[in-house]
Amino acid sequence: MTKPKKTIIITGSSSGIGYALAKKYADHNVSLFLFGRSLDKLAEVSAICASHGAKVQTFAGDVRDELWMKKQIEQICRDNIVDIVISCAGVSAGTLGHPETQIQTDIIFNTNVSGTINTIMPVIPFMIENRHGKIAVVSSMAGLLGLSSAPSYSASKAAIKVFGDALRGYLRPHNIRVAVIIPGYVRTPPR
Repeated sequence: MTKPKKTIIITGSSSGIGYALAKKYADHNVSLFLFGRSLDKLAEVSAICASHGAKVQTFAGDVRDELWMKKQIEQICRDNIVDIVISCAGVSAGTLGHPETQIQTDIIFNTNVSGTINTIMPVIPFMIENRHGKIAVVSSMAGLLGLSSAPSYSASKAAIKVFGDALRGYLRPHNIRVAVIIPGYVRTPPR
């Protein structure tokens, strides 16, 4: 008897934790929908995941684009019952020795906060209708105690931590589980 196929959406799949999670979940009982900015890195992780038997579809784009994200995720949800969505896309200005610029702050908040909202909100009505699903929000230890060297990153990760914590209680009656993941430092390539 074969196990039922799982459908998993992962943003930030072209780098860091999202890339590692895509590889970890890849097997013949999984359909992966991988979002990321780098077409080359998405092709690389897609090939690795497919070699482990996963069915893979990639989406090169920006999680900050609300309409694009909504269109892609709603189409995935119309064609599949989504088991897991992992909002993993995120950016930082690094731990700087000088103040962040307005542009850096806008990019960080729009990617980390709006990108998470753009990933999660389109899938919620489908999960409620199906009374099934798991949502994972990737926050950071910096969201627990702000780093003076990364104020925007810290605040953005605190915002999505609280958002995920609040969603947990809100979605529990619909049989939807929400996890907030709080990793420490992760070595990823610069943006």
